[in-house]
Amino acid sequence: MLFTPTLALSYDTSEGNISVSAGALLSQSIFNSSADGSAASQLGSFGFTVLGDINEQGSLEVGFYFLNKQYYREIGERSLVEMTKLSHISMGYRRWLSKKASASLSLGTGYSMGEVQVVQSDFLLNENVGTSARDTTEYTLDLAFQYEVWRQNKNSVFLETRYSKSLTAQKDEYADHASIMLSWQVLLQNKDFPDDETAKYDEKNTDEK
Repeated sequence: MLFTPTLALSYDTSEGNISVSAGALLSQSIFNSSADGSAASQLGSFGFTVLGDINEQGSLEVGFYFLNKQYYREIGERSLVEMTKLSHISMGYRRWLSKKASASLSLGTGYSMGEVQVVQSDFLLNENVGTSARDTTEYTLDLAFQYEVWRQNKNSVFLETRYSKSLTAQKDEYADHASIMLSWQVLLQNKDFPDDETAKYDEKNTDEK
């Protein structure tokens, strides 16, 4: 009898599974329009994640996201919007709600990269007013929901929404951001899917018997 792999139509959480994913995302900082009409922009970027199952209900997850992030600060009737490139890393726990849906809670760390761009400012240069875009590091608490829209064996496509609550925002500053991400995920290690060499070995032994 020949070895025939099982066609998986949904993710089967199992201790020892390791997955990686990469995809495109759209992110936006959360703040209302400033007095002069400046509003948060929707900015495209990309990211990838590594997922390791610890049991049938949960997984440990590490995410890497490269963002263009805006920060908004309002003092009195004057406002300031600044933007920087940000390397956002999250580490946390993902809980599986069903075979296709899951939620995660993570601690995020953002590292500013490159120069700060002033998008809009009502302040003079000598007033020395800035946002967290000028900080080297920021910390966030990330809540995310994920849904698998397609799967075939080790490959899948999922859609995820994420909200990052800033834990290091300055006074009178709005530094939270939200994102939506469409990713391709591959199972690198899964006991339910033998590798090619194992499959050939099993097939050979079965034929001999």
